[in-house]
This record gives sequence, C-alpha cells and structure tokens, in this order.
Amino acid sequence: MANTDTLADLLDQLSPDPWRQQSPFSPEVEACQRQLFDPATSREDKADALLEWLASTAQPCLFGRMAAKKGWLSVGVVTEADLFRGDDHVRQVIQEDRRTWKRAALSGERHGFIILAVSRALAYAEPGPVLQRWVLRLCELYLSQTGLNEVFHDSLALTIARAERSEYRQWKVGVNLFAAQGDGRWWHDHRIPGGVAFSMNSVGHMARRLAEDAIRVNPKLAERATQMPTEQLERWALPLAMRTIATAARGRIPGTWLLPRPGGPAGSPEAEGRRLAVLGSLAAHDEDEYGGRYHTDQTIPAEYFDPSPDRPAGLKDHGLYFTYFYCARGLLY
Repeated sequence: MANTDTLADLLDQLSPDPWRQQSPFSPEVEACQRQLFDPATSREDKADALLEWLASTAQPCLFGRMAAKKGWLSVGVVTEADLFRGDDHVRQVIQEDRRTWKRAALSGERHGFIILAVSRALAYAEPGPVLQRWVLRLCELYLSQTGLNEVFHDSLALTIARAERSEYRQWKVGVNLFAAQGDGRWWHDHRIPGGVAFSMNSVGHMARRLAEDAIRVNPKLAERATQMPTEQLERWALPLAMRTIATAARGRIPGTWLLPRPGGPAGSPEAEGRRLAVLGSLAAHDEDEYGGRYHTDQTIPAEYFDPSPDRPAGLKDHGLYFTYFYCARGLLY
C-alpha cells in the first residue's frame, strides 16, 4: 500500500532520540544549529550558516569544504514552516532551488547543491521506521523516485563556449543522504547540522569548468580541450578524493579508509615517476579501490535508520572505487 503520509504528518510521529539525550551534539554542530533553529534567522542566513560549517575543518569532504569556501555550492533550505504548508509547497521550494542551481551551473558558477530540511524535531529524532519514511518522502519530492540502498543521480550541464559555437556537456551527479543523527554515530562522516539533507556534487563538472577557465586565459589550450578535463580529474580530483578518505579515516569513527597499493610497481620507471608526481605521499595507497563501512554511492542506506550508535552486527565492509575519476585502471601509468 502506498504511503500517503505527508512530511508534516510524519514529523508529528517522530520520537525523540534517547541516545541523543545522553550524547549531545558535537560543539561545532551545536553552534551551527543555534543559528539554524533561530526563528528570526532568514532562509538566506541559514544557508550561509551551513556553508560556514561546510567550509570548516569539521567537514571531512575536501571537495565540499573547498566548494563551500569558493562559493561553488547552492543551498536550498526547507524550513519547518514549509513542511506544515504541505508537500506540494515543499516540492515547489525544492524544485525552484534546483532550477536556480542548474541555471548557475550552466555558466560554471555552481557545481554542488544541498537541500537542507531544518527542524529541531527532525534533528533530535530517533533513527527508525518513521524517520526512514520521512527521508524517502523528501527524496521523492526532489527526484520523483525513491528507495533504500539505491543509487540515484541528478544531472548537471555546462556551457562550453568557443569562438565559432557554443555546446553543452552534461554529467551525472550522485545524490547522498546526510543527517544530524549521524553526529557521533558510526556513520559520523554523513552528519549535517539542522536536520536532514541531500547533497549533490559533480567533480566532473568542476574539473571541466577549471579546464575552461585555463582555456580562457590561454586560448591555445583549446586544442587540448578533450584531454584537459581528464587531466584535471587524474592530477587534481583523484589525489583530493584520496586525501578526503585519508582525512575521514583519522576520525574517531572512520567510515572509509585507504587501502595499501597491491603488488609492486606496475609500470616503467618513467610511469612510476609520473604516478609519484601525482600522488605524492599517497603513492603507497591504491588509487583504484578503498574500503568503507557504508556504500558511498547509495543515496539512502537502510542501515542509517538503526538507532544504535554502533554499526549493526553482521554488516560487511564495502569495496569502493576511485575509478569514476577515470575509465580504466592504469591511467597514471
């Protein structure tokens, strides 16, 4: 039977989290939430408060941290007042913010998008079936599809301008759940202040925009336009992604970790030298695969709705891949 409960109905059904009463939010999350929960704070100021938190060292994702600092993220805030105006209204708020993000992305002004539903009741709610239904419904209002343990994508286009013509390139954009409930739990890396969020960030879109910036400075580089985005992904995005995983692994509850490089050198001395130049201190680690306690591609992992602060027994670690930065093993060689 289809779920007919609205977000407001489900919000009223949420139960406070007993574990949170004994384990307060971390100071940096609490500080941000004071601004987010203040009814006198405007929607724009709430977005700015979130961006400030994302730009801080509290955020392990280096892509997100950099994007927040450089103004490359769009933030759509859904307030509790929005929730009580009904799901049709919430859909309108989300879709208008989504259109604004995509318009800004066409010129390369934005690469990422965060939908943050701000509510004290939501942030302090116990993970469980009701919160799960709430999150699934929010995803449906955003993407018109929903489900647990599924890999969903949005899309993002960029205008590629040349003297003789303009064309458009499009990228898939992963969609990932973040929530206040993660703060202090085993999926701590997917925490966010204020309530529940979906986060979208296109590294490919970002790399191509940086390549186009370089072409505008030096038009002769246009001849290498087809290679430059790949080079950006290999020489800039891949090491940054690996450093993100390394940073997250140093936390109290590591959700992901780097793996040692399997075997010995796989290429010629010249190729190994190029690899070392790209990876530096990361060269001892595998640039193809890393480990994780959750699947970083799944939009809404079902295990996030277990109320235990510890990882549910019986779950297997995931083998995860950096290879979305390039199409085949051995690119560095």
